[in-house]
Amino acid sequence: AILIDLVDTQVERDLKVVADEGVQLIYGVNTHAHADHITGTGILKTKVNGIKSIISQASNAKADITVMPGDKIVFGGRHLEVRATPGHTEGCVSFVSDDKKMVFTGDTLLIQGCGRTDFQGGSASTYMIQYIL
Repeated sequence: AILIDLVDTQVERDLKVVADEGVQLIYGVNTHAHADHITGTGILKTKVNGIKSIISQASNAKADITVMPGDKIVFGGRHLEVRATPGHTEGCVSFVSDDKKMVFTGDTLLIQGCGRTDFQGGSASTYMIQYIL
């Protein structure tokens, strides 16, 4: 299993769900490099042996694995394809499921809105939600 965009204040809650589901957690994946997510992944790595962190190479953040658009994150019999969705932050990405039935956009696309573009490398002029599809 993987967790996407952990939040530092919710790590214990997320670990309980992992335990309840009885799955092996192998990756903490981030769509972008905001502190709450990066810190959440860091906390997770202190609590789960062998877990690896993943983030976009273009984010210029540190992780065990960096990915680029078109790469696949494989877990169990599934995978997610990395898609560039710049604008919210530098190097922001979304993940499309192998069956194309789900997309994980992080803070790029929200219900009735989108993530802020006014800090940490964000840019309204490069916001590219069409790259998800």
